[in-house]
Amino acid sequence: MGEKCAARISYRESWLEIMVPLPEHEKDKELIGDLVKLLLDELKIDFEPFGSTTLKNDRMRQENGWLWCRRLGFWLRTWEGTIDRGSAIWVRFYDVVGNLVLLPEEAAKSQAEIAVVQAEEAKAREEEAKAKAAKLAARLRELGENSDML
Repeated sequence: MGEKCAARISYRESWLEIMVPLPEHEKDKELIGDLVKLLLDELKIDFEPFGSTTLKNDRMRQENGWLWCRRLGFWLRTWEGTIDRGSAIWVRFYDVVGNLVLLPEEAAKSQAEIAVVQAEEAKAREEEAKAKAAKLAARLRELGENSDML
């Protein structure tokens, strides 16, 4: 939606309101609307589009800016960041405790980073075990024992 977009998105009790303040952002609104329609069609959820109708009513408001989607079981909220080399303010899903639901690419990257950390930790443990074994072997030699025979 652009870096300085002031779009407002609100969702409450099955109502989704997307407000885009400037005419040049109309394409963004249409794109988001199309994506929402595809999602709702795929999930077989009935919906009624209101186009550019401005609702601004209390049932659309949330105190903390987080919008709960009871049907999907996720929070909906804007997130500022980069996706596919595009930096913008995005609408993202969050789980029930407020953790960002990762996109498949983000999840794969996170899992790869975890695997690297785990491999480094395993290597460190192996090196520590080798150092302890060498220290023990040295101590046994001091005591006149042949560690290779044990």
